[in-house]
Amino acid sequence: MNNRVFIFPGSDHVFQALFFEACKLSNVRVIENLFKKQIIEKKITRIQRVPGAWRFFRQPLLRFYDKQINFIKEVVSGDVLVFSNISIRYVSLRLLKKLKKNGVKLILYFIDSVSNVNAKDAFEYTKKMDFDLVYSFDKEDAARFQYNYFYTMYSRLSECQEPTELKYDACFNGSNKGRLEMLVRLKKKCPSVNFFINMLNISDEEKDAFGFQSNKSIDYKTSIGYVVESNCIIDLIVDPNQSGLSLRAYEAVVYNKKLLTNNPSIKKFPYYRPDYMRYIENMDEADENFIKERVEVDYKYKGDFSPVTFINDVLSRVGNAQ
Repeated sequence: MNNRVFIFPGSDHVFQALFFEACKLSNVRVIENLFKKQIIEKKITRIQRVPGAWRFFRQPLLRFYDKQINFIKEVVSGDVLVFSNISIRYVSLRLLKKLKKNGVKLILYFIDSVSNVNAKDAFEYTKKMDFDLVYSFDKEDAARFQYNYFYTMYSRLSECQEPTELKYDACFNGSNKGRLEMLVRLKKKCPSVNFFINMLNISDEEKDAFGFQSNKSIDYKTSIGYVVESNCIIDLIVDPNQSGLSLRAYEAVVYNKKLLTNNPSIKKFPYYRPDYMRYIENMDEADENFIKERVEVDYKYKGDFSPVTFINDVLSRVGNAQ
């Protein structure tokens, strides 16, 4: 590879973990903190919460903090900058256009569907400037807006090894957003299943009442620890406009786990295996035996989702593949 690649996934620990394997490449730097001082992002976030203020003050504020972006002064013509829809909302249009003019390759990758509120600012940027490449994990978004489609990037965390004995029949780790009722119904339908459930955005009273283990944010490596200790992963979508798959499907394939999901897109997934992946329209269709039965799961994963594969695709399109 001839180009240097700087990846800005955003401050979210989940997005950072997705690029873990890319850190092995000598010409790639994964920048976990966009700004030199983390307090800057917190200040911007506070302004975002004020109705009307973000739209009015956004570009002047971002221009003020442009010089505080990590490694931005090191970037030269020919370098490739990869932004997620999360990280790019903190970068001014002026800086992006300046970088582009100076020969820097700008890549935008949507890790959320365009319909997601977290993708709103990035989507607006695509209308105001010419990125060298735009990618999306969502096939329908990619087709509709003529983006390049790429699987959700995913890295296997090497320190997360399969235990000698599974601790749980099934696990769920995610936010509420309408999932609470679904999980309560699932537990009632499958009373003998030993669940590990961590659900954010519920009260302590709700957590205790429904027998969930946790309602706290846990880092992604810890979350994957529960995945490898479980027989089956529970995947619940609540956005009817989402056609892409969540991380749960990729976790199932990479760590060889069963998957129970209400996302019909799973049937179009190249690694879809009916013996290991079960689609249900509602929780009443859940099968205890499928969740609990221990079988040898092997998707024969070939590394398709690796960020290394993604980087190779990017560099081939900008004309400098290895």
